[in-house]
Amino acid sequence: MGRFKAVLIVWSILLLPAAVMAAGSTVVLTGIQAEIEMPPGWTQQETSGEEGVLLRAENDEGVKMSITCQSGEVSTGQWNLTLYEDSECESLGRSLAESLEKGGYDHVECELHKKEQANWLRLTWEKTSQDGVLLFGVQYYTAVNGQSITVAYTKEAAKMTEEEMAEMDQMIGSIRFSKIQEKPAQEDHSWTTRLIWVALLAAGGLFTYAVTRKRGKR
Repeated sequence: MGRFKAVLIVWSILLLPAAVMAAGSTVVLTGIQAEIEMPPGWTQQETSGEEGVLLRAENDEGVKMSITCQSGEVSTGQWNLTLYEDSECESLGRSLAESLEKGGYDHVECELHKKEQANWLRLTWEKTSQDGVLLFGVQYYTAVNGQSITVAYTKEAAKMTEEEMAEMDQMIGSIRFSKIQEKPAQEDHSWTTRLIWVALLAAGGLFTYAVTRKRGKR
């Protein structure tokens, strides 16, 4: 009986880490006062010295993820996408898709994904690099508390599977902000803000692609 107990204890010790890993992990995004639930199979990477980068991670299937944040006049003007009508967000999404296509991205599509605390614009695209590598991307964008946030997923040589897409959407839905602030009173420059918004998002997409390719070559 004593030997049987010892075997059970050993198995419990061995299985405990696996159970913890299966439950995933919570990562604090201090730059935006939020948390994200990371599913099992994702490995967090070093981000020290990268301005505006809140998190980098990669999963076992080679999908890379980055979460970036920008603050400034444009993001302050947007403040929170939930303040906009769905039609306005969708119109901006179409403008952004057109901008990305002009920037060399292929098969660009944009959809509005509404979550509990934030509305996200989700863009999917493909791009062939100068060295002939085909890259597939899924990017989520939102503005919350006067900060613009982009969560980008990229994968080389193979399209995202339905399971991967579902997992990404689940991760976005898991993001919880500690506080949603009200937009401060300010002069309205809506048309100017929207034009700059599209340009900012397009530049963010190019930046994400360039950084991902650069890091992938290391």
